[in-house]
Amino acid sequence: MEKMAFTKDWIVVMAEKDESSLSAANAWMKTIDLSSSVISPFTAGYIINSISYRFACMIFVLWNLLSVFIEGYIIIKVYSAVPELAIREPSPREKEAKIKCCTKCPYFIQQIGKWLALFYIYYQQNVFTAAFGLTLLYMTVLGFDGIAISYAKSEGLSALWLGILRSVGAAFGIIGAFLYSVIETRSSARKSGLIGMIIWWQQMQDSFTFIRNKNESEIDSHSIEWSTWTSGGHSIISAFTMLIGIAVARLGLYMADLSISQIMQETVLEGERNTVFGVQDSIAQFFSVLKR
Repeated sequence: MEKMAFTKDWIVVMAEKDESSLSAANAWMKTIDLSSSVISPFTAGYIINSISYRFACMIFVLWNLLSVFIEGYIIIKVYSAVPELAIREPSPREKEAKIKCCTKCPYFIQQIGKWLALFYIYYQQNVFTAAFGLTLLYMTVLGFDGIAISYAKSEGLSALWLGILRSVGAAFGIIGAFLYSVIETRSSARKSGLIGMIIWWQQMQDSFTFIRNKNESEIDSHSIEWSTWTSGGHSIISAFTMLIGIAVARLGLYMADLSISQIMQETVLEGERNTVFGVQDSIAQFFSVLKR
């Protein structure tokens, strides 16, 4: 929640105060976010491979507890430094939605009614089709999630190599954020997003072309013969091709993501911005769960 508020809503106010480019600010925020994604998968993979799962779990829990306090301190400092963040203009459509909510209905029905009212605000936006299309990408199996990771592990790839490939994907995402900022300043957010979607689709097409249909039992992840690119007697080229394609496609994916996010930030009313991005995020998470 705090990540969404900071990167989708607060960043607009801070960019206006500093008179800086919104596209550059978004690109920097995405770069900072992805920089941690470059380090964390590689580090996590190395820790899991080097020590027992129990000690690795303890390290991750302690780090999460520590990071909560660090993150809270930074958010409070930013909020105090920018007084404009405390001012929120109410949305007329949001007020209307609250008035229309049935107060005599059962609690469950009230919650459904409120969610539908919020979705209607989201649907009314001019950028609805592009935003909803972006959420549909969360339903694709071609991402660094459980399905792709399970497939790669069944092919014999270790946690370390999965972490390395995820870091490579984040690195290409950083390149995509930089390219978006450069292209957007010379053309527009819409054209930059279109270029990003073309790059993403081309790389996805290349990656799943080489995936073989196979039904084999799981293979030991430490029995890879790199001289012949085989594991357990069969080739692992298809798994690497898919994961590398997904990693490279992050370049176009994050260009499209930044483009649509910026268009939403510029066109959605300030009073509705948090509502619209909140609905956007909840729909994306719903599609992500539905995929599994």
